[in-house]
Amino acid sequence: MRKLNVILGALLLVLLIVHVVGGSFQLLGVLPGGKFSLQLAACVLAALCVLHALIGLKLTWESLRAVRQSGVFYFRGNKTFLASRLSGLALLLLIVTHVHQFWVSGGGPYRLHDFGVPQLMLQLLLVLALLVHVLANVRVALIGLGLGRLREYVPDALFVAAVLLLVAAGAVVAYYVRWNLT
Repeated sequence: MRKLNVILGALLLVLLIVHVVGGSFQLLGVLPGGKFSLQLAACVLAALCVLHALIGLKLTWESLRAVRQSGVFYFRGNKTFLASRLSGLALLLLIVTHVHQFWVSGGGPYRLHDFGVPQLMLQLLLVLALLVHVLANVRVALIGLGLGRLREYVPDALFVAAVLLLVAAGAVVAYYVRWNLT
């Protein structure tokens, strides 16, 4: 079950990169909004997020039950566990707010609700929670996939992820400025 969740997490990252790049280009006005392929990818991404969360909830329950039976909770070793679970919970809540920013009107393209400071902060918190969640789980994911020896490539992969998240954050800020100045 853990390996399935790791594979699902890797698939989520790939779809997330497509979503971040496509969404950023839409927010910057490079791509037109409402493309069916990006909407479909966002729906698949949301469904996989729910599945990933349900599997994570089951695995968390099993881990907490094992801790309760053993009577020992190693805080130092479980900081990553706690960061992973708390950032995952934050991600779920922030994804709901992210999806709420859009609605379908008459079967047409997605439209944004008003985009003010609270919405900007929620979107930036989403980017931050995603970064924390990825950082907390990358080592565990590599080991779970049997790729522990690839740990030397983690800094490069994290650099690419950080650049993509900065592009996303920049696009959100640029959109916020455009929304409120025009």
